[in-house]
Amino acid sequence: MAKVISKFSKRESRPNIGDFKTVFGPVSYGGGPKGFTVFETDSLDALVNYTNYYIPELKMTIYPCHDSSFTAQNWVKYYK
Repeated sequence: MAKVISKFSKRESRPNIGDFKTVFGPVSYGGGPKGFTVFETDSLDALVNYTNYYIPELKMTIYPCHDSSFTAQNWVKYYK
């Protein structure tokens, strides 16, 4: 956890990992090293780079969230 805190505190000096906005968080829950952050971006590469920066110390899972109409339109295209 100390390595994560060290990296997080130096985030202004980290390599440019992409264009994204932190909408909410980071927050922790459960009394341990668990938590979540909500990001907004138009670039999946930015999230991949962010994950790669922290991955040696953290286990991460990314859940993309889309507008329901976007998801429905893509579902129709795929299954039509």
